[in-house]
Amino acid sequence: MQKLTLFLAFVGLISVLIVNVECVSPPMCGDVCKEPCPQLNCKCGTYKDSCDCCDICKKCAGENCIVIAGELCEEGYTCGDPNRSLLEIYNDQNVKCIPEKS
Repeated sequence: MQKLTLFLAFVGLISVLIVNVECVSPPMCGDVCKEPCPQLNCKCGTYKDSCDCCDICKKCAGENCIVIAGELCEEGYTCGDPNRSLLEIYNDQNVKCIPEKS
């Protein structure tokens, strides 16, 4: 019985570790920086894409954002939900830009 309990505890621990792994492939930039970047009209600021070539619009306060996609919010805001765990936020595409905690 003790071996079964240890086995189940081990399987549970491994399951939690596997679920909490974030996998992000490195960008395949290649010649992408040689292409012209689109013209943007961003009301909440910009940041560079993963290849450090083109600008991407930051999300404004209250707009939906996707954490796992690396979307950033305007200054003073973060992509999140204070009532949910980080794992829930990472797996949801309906999270909003909320004020950062001071």
